[in-house]
Amino acid sequence: MNWRLGVFVLVAVAVAAVIVFRPGDGAEEPVGEPLLPNLWTSAPFELTISEVEGRTVLRFTSEMNNRGAGDLLLRGDPNGEVSQWIRHSESGHSTMALDVDVVWGGDTHDHWHIEDVARYWVADRDGNPVGDEFDNKVGFCIFDSVDFQSGLPGAPTAVRHQVGGCGTRLTPEIAMGLSVGWGDQYRFTLEGQYIDIEDLAAGDYRLMAEVDPDGTLSELDRSDNVSWTDFTLQIRDGQRIVLAS
Repeated sequence: MNWRLGVFVLVAVAVAAVIVFRPGDGAEEPVGEPLLPNLWTSAPFELTISEVEGRTVLRFTSEMNNRGAGDLLLRGDPNGEVSQWIRHSESGHSTMALDVDVVWGGDTHDHWHIEDVARYWVADRDGNPVGDEFDNKVGFCIFDSVDFQSGLPGAPTAVRHQVGGCGTRLTPEIAMGLSVGWGDQYRFTLEGQYIDIEDLAAGDYRLMAEVDPDGTLSELDRSDNVSWTDFTLQIRDGQRIVLAS
């Protein structure tokens, strides 16, 4: 092995170690009460009409937040061996294996995604789904991107979990997290952040949002996992216009 290759291997191993093990993960046996996250999704906002591959789509910004007792911690690898790590009040952590799919983001994301962490769809004003169209973006790289309530107990005042935890091709290990008091925001400009509404008739609708729709994650409260934004779709001179309520 020449020295350049040796240095590359050492650096890759070091970076992988940094990504897999975060400060505070701990290796001791769990002691005390589990500090579970409480995930909730804000109502979608910044609704706008766009066109993708000749189809009319509804773009929107969404945000998944954590107002629980502890961070959401996901550890694993792209082969699907992913676990939720749950810190305990005195020391250590427990783990729970998750049945999730891990996919390479691509399309300008360039990191690993966990699928179906959140789901978005169009419904009527009574909440009944309209058609079978869901959002095009089904994979999520989870990290602290917006401070929505850092005054909560246990919330850090600065970013704790960063995009690097979503891994790369060279360092595919996953160490995603969402701190207490922080949110993970997905802007309407992101690739795949839309729903196809080409065949949607003019009328009054709801854009529904649900975090952890399959109940995969362990959290404090699931009653706040669904939110929505009412909007009206108008068609003027063949052009679709969306008006958020």
